[in-house]
Amino acid sequence: MTKDDGNEIIFNDASIPSKTVEQIYNEITSKPQTLSRLFKDCHIVKFSDFEQLITKLTQCISSWDVITANLNVTIIHLDTNRVTLNTFEDFKKYDTSSNSPVEAIYVEYHVLEKSKEPSGKPRSYKIEVTMISLASIKKKLADAQNMSEELLFLRHEVTGNVEIEHSNYLNAKFILQVIDDWYQGVQKSDKSKSVAFLKGLRGWYGQIFRFVFVATFGCFIFNVNAIEFDSLSYDFYLKSSIMGVAVLLAGFSLTYRIALSFEGFLARITPLSAIVLNAADKKLVSKYEKTNRGMLMKALGSCAVNFIVSFAASILSVKILESMVG
Repeated sequence: MTKDDGNEIIFNDASIPSKTVEQIYNEITSKPQTLSRLFKDCHIVKFSDFEQLITKLTQCISSWDVITANLNVTIIHLDTNRVTLNTFEDFKKYDTSSNSPVEAIYVEYHVLEKSKEPSGKPRSYKIEVTMISLASIKKKLADAQNMSEELLFLRHEVTGNVEIEHSNYLNAKFILQVIDDWYQGVQKSDKSKSVAFLKGLRGWYGQIFRFVFVATFGCFIFNVNAIEFDSLSYDFYLKSSIMGVAVLLAGFSLTYRIALSFEGFLARITPLSAIVLNAADKKLVSKYEKTNRGMLMKALGSCAVNFIVSFAASILSVKILESMVG
């Protein structure tokens, strides 16, 4: 039998204060407080970086009055093989000769800290650090669609995250700051300022390439010394005008297509974001960097083709004009 008289709850003839019942209810139903952080930089996280992260977390936790502290490191490979390591020593023995690249790695620390109050309950913490390899994900998507990685454009948003469920805000905030400091020291992919600048002009290359063509064409036509334009007939001007319009229209169409190719190659130059734990990861990174260099060379080749087309069309037009005068 249960009875509530406002101040006390009587359950099976036992009197329990309402405040105590309310505290028990809140402890059971309330959600733990959480601090989180998202990482969006393109990083290259190596084995030694994770060793340093685990060491830093362990040093921080060791300064508390810890009841229990459990470490779990889960490594997910591209072939769906999942490796779970429960100690730092196990992690250091990870098989770095694996033939499957790492897709993601989760570092989890479950900590139970003794309360500073004699009658207080222990403080619990769940620290999760997740790092993602976009290079592996790109390979996975390309393999699933049976297409070349060079043709796949992967737009990245998040490359990692941190979540800390805690019972003490100050301790959790300190742990988050430690992880932030660690991540600042992780190698970030080189972001070429020149490539970033060129990508910022996307959508303008059609006009830029056409301008180069028109400027080159104009320079050649109006600097022809062999033709005395003042003494030429109306028929010559008519034919040369028709020829000039035809060359410009053809040049506009061709240079626009070249500009689209240039933009396409430029878009596929993507910053490398990877986890490097084993031999397969190193091979993937090497391939990724080679692909980026190849796309850059193709983009520069498109610029060269545009200049060649511009010069060739201009020289050919001059030759035609000179033959018409002759």
